[in-house]
Amino acid sequence: MTQYLHTAIRAAKAAALIHQTNLGSELGIDTKSSETDLVTRVDQEAEAAIRRIISRSYPDHVVLGEEQGQSTGGASHRWIVDPLDGTLNYAHGFPFYCVSIALEIDGVVQVGVVLDSVRGELFTAVRGGGSYCNGAPINVTRETVLRKAMLATGFAYDEAAVLVNLEI
Repeated sequence: MTQYLHTAIRAAKAAALIHQTNLGSELGIDTKSSETDLVTRVDQEAEAAIRRIISRSYPDHVVLGEEQGQSTGGASHRWIVDPLDGTLNYAHGFPFYCVSIALEIDGVVQVGVVLDSVRGELFTAVRGGGSYCNGAPINVTRETVLRKAMLATGFAYDEAAVLVNLEI
């Protein structure tokens, strides 16, 4: 799994560089499913960079990206990519966005990488190997009572999903 993790990290760093170099530039903003569900030129360029890195290393793997959909093929290995997770935030200059990449093998996620380049945080996980932030182990809370736990959530583009978040 180590080679897959390294590929995901390399791809995430390439996408993050595109984010950083395009901050404040003309983004070419379009909408998708709603007026707050955006896609920009940066999303598309970042996804293209990720796809190039993955396909050079693993030409027989499938890539499912938020912007370009799923590449053809029936491989047991599928990379799942959000090249600019938090496009609305990015487009408004709100510094809460990241790159998200996962590798699924035979339908089970095995590797995950989230790179928050604004805060310099690289989150990585390999199934059975723990999860890390910048190489340091991270853990979930031991709190078992929901009202005592700290929660963070975003609000979906779908109004019904927003209501579910609010009910929690």
